[in-house]
Amino acid sequence: MSVPDRRARLDRMHGVLSIRGQRRLLGLARSGVYRTPAPASDDDLALMGRIDELFTTWPFLGSRRMARLLAEDGRAVNRKRAQRLMRLYGHRGAGSQAAHQQAGAGPSDLSLSAAGHDH
Repeated sequence: MSVPDRRARLDRMHGVLSIRGQRRLLGLARSGVYRTPAPASDDDLALMGRIDELFTTWPFLGSRRMARLLAEDGRAVNRKRAQRLMRLYGHRGAGSQAAHQQAGAGPSDLSLSAAGHDH
């Protein structure tokens, strides 16, 4: 379960469990529970709109290429900022999950005896 989903499950008016107890059960950091997040700046909102346009056109773009395209538009954005803004929208590039989703892509037994060594 994602952190925003866990935060949404926090019930501040719960009669039995305190906020501290709920926070521990949900695995949330104190700063995420008590501090209100800062609102997005106008610059971030404009960038998110442009990222959404680019991602709608090319849904396979990752954060590196997205940062490069934004730089070509005259917006100096590093990869981490592009990654964070893409994550806020829920956009993920095609390569971001390929490596760990290929079940059975390699040999299943990596022991020395399977490698052809005689003992």
